[in-house]
Amino acid sequence: MPNHFHLLLQQHLHPTTTNNISNLMKRVSLAYAMYFKNKYDHSGNLQEGRFKNVTINTEEQLLYLTKYIHLNPSKLEGTQPSNLSIYQYSSYPIYIDQIPAPQWLNPNEILNLSYYQNTKNPHQAYKKFVEGKQTNPEIISKLTLEN
Repeated sequence: MPNHFHLLLQQHLHPTTTNNISNLMKRVSLAYAMYFKNKYDHSGNLQEGRFKNVTINTEEQLLYLTKYIHLNPSKLEGTQPSNLSIYQYSSYPIYIDQIPAPQWLNPNEILNLSYYQNTKNPHQAYKKFVEGKQTNPEIISKLTLEN
């Protein structure tokens, strides 16, 4: 995406930690802004606003949100859902078992959902789900914050 990115993060609840994701995003945004401004001799605001977040409450929401995120590059000119696995800034190839996952990314959080429990190959089932026509616009609209 030329002007935005999506992260799906899980925060483990612990009595002594609050706002960890908010603090992380603040640090990431600040570090990137400093890098960009130094590299391109830029001044002024770099970002349009604060990051947006939503809490996921169900497996179905989680599943459709990952589909939305992985399909997002198909909005780029010339990109088709069948070409998603070659988009260099996506974790999709990891989820469909084309490349190994880095230590910090666990696709099994998605692939072990009850939706995939009766499949022999959850990677292929996920690929079929993402690239297929199954949609649930009502769920997606509540999760994407684009309205």
